[in-house]
Amino acid sequence: MAVGLFLMTKKGLYSLKAILEHDKKDIAFVVVGEDKSVQNDYSKDIKELCLKHDLVVFDRKAVDNCPKASYYLAVSWRWLIDAPKDRLFVIHDSLLPRYRGFNPLVSCLINKETRIGASLIVANKDYDSGPILNQMETMVSYPVTISEAIDSLLHIYKELSLDFICYVNGHRPEKPKPQTGTPTYSLWRDIDDRVLDWDRSAAELKRTVDALGYPYKGALALDKDEGYITIHSCEEVPDVKIENRKAGKVIRVEDGLPTVVCGKGLLKIISATDQWRDISALPLKKFRTQFCLPLC
Repeated sequence: MAVGLFLMTKKGLYSLKAILEHDKKDIAFVVVGEDKSVQNDYSKDIKELCLKHDLVVFDRKAVDNCPKASYYLAVSWRWLIDAPKDRLFVIHDSLLPRYRGFNPLVSCLINKETRIGASLIVANKDYDSGPILNQMETMVSYPVTISEAIDSLLHIYKELSLDFICYVNGHRPEKPKPQTGTPTYSLWRDIDDRVLDWDRSAAELKRTVDALGYPYKGALALDKDEGYITIHSCEEVPDVKIENRKAGKVIRVEDGLPTVVCGKGLLKIISATDQWRDISALPLKKFRTQFCLPLC
C-alpha cells in the first residue's frame, strides 16, 4: 500500500532511509519542506535521496499537485495537510501527552528532562492529541547539545517509520490507543526566545545555548551598546559573592573570554560570533559590557 510522505529535517531524512531500506514501492510520493530559520534543514539531502531512488518528489509549495495516497506520514512537518480522517500519521518529537506543540525537543533539553523520545500518532484537529500507535524513548545526560540529542533519536524515527509502514500494510495488529495522562504544551519560538535572559541561572542558560545550537541558529546575547552576538558555546564557572549583583554584567575577562553574571552562578562565553557576519565577537569591544533583554 503506497503512502505519501511529508518530510523535513534530519529526522525526516532518516525516516525516508528506513522506508527505502524496507521497500521503496511503499512510497507513492514525497513532499519536501524547507525551513530557513535553521542552518541546515536537510531539504537538499532529502531531495537528492528521492532522485537517487527515482521517487516522485514535490516541493511543499507544489503540494496541490500531489497524487492521492492510501495513507500519509508527516515527520518534522510544520504545515497543515489535507488528508482523510485517520489516514494521516505524525511522528511527534516528545513523549506525548507531554510537550504537545512546537519545538518540544528544545524545550525538553532546556528543562533538563532525562527522558526524551518520539510518538507515532494519528493526526486530528486538536494538534498532537491523537491516539498513539507507538512511542519510544531514550535517556539523555547533561551537558548535551541539540545536535547530539537529535542523533540519539534517529534510530527511534527509523523504527517508528517502519511501524507506520507495517500498520498500514496490515502487519501490525495493535491499534492506536488514546493518550493518557495530563498534557503539557510547548509554545512556538521566535527570535526573542533566542535572547538569553541573564536573570536565569547559569545552568539553565548553558542548557539553552546547547539546545539552540546547530542545526538551529544559536542563542543570542544582546549588548545594549553594540547589538546582538550569537553564542555557540559556553561553560558554567564557580560563583563568587557579589555585593551588588547585576545579572548580565561582565565580571572578568580571561584570555579574551568574558564571564557573565547570571541570576545564579556565572557563565563563561567560549565561542561567539557577530549576529550578521561570520566573524568572532570575542574579545568583546569593551570590558564594561552589559547584556540585557530586548526591551531594556
